[in-house]
Amino acid sequence: MAASPAVSRLARTAQSASSALARYRMKARVQESRIYALGGAAAGAAIAGAIDGKMGKPEILGVPAVPAVAALMAVAGLSEWVPAGEHVAAIGTGALCGSIYSYTAARLTE
Repeated sequence: MAASPAVSRLARTAQSASSALARYRMKARVQESRIYALGGAAAGAAIAGAIDGKMGKPEILGVPAVPAVAALMAVAGLSEWVPAGEHVAAIGTGALCGSIYSYTAARLTE
């Protein structure tokens, strides 16, 4: 027995709605990850600024410590062996950018 045109139309509408809902959920997950990355980068920059400000731009073996550690965090976060690596990478990237800004501003105002 064939389905009536109304039932077929209703099934197509339900399938279309289900597909649209799946697309909206995917977009929401992508947007959520972007927000987390932005928050991580801002936190990393704030942490880098706080450490540089409190400790007077510390060095390890003559190398500025904060940018070096931030770069290591950014690179390590891109690897598969770090749990929640995308967050570690975002924090490292933010700290690296904050440090670069801080060191560049200091050089230009000397």
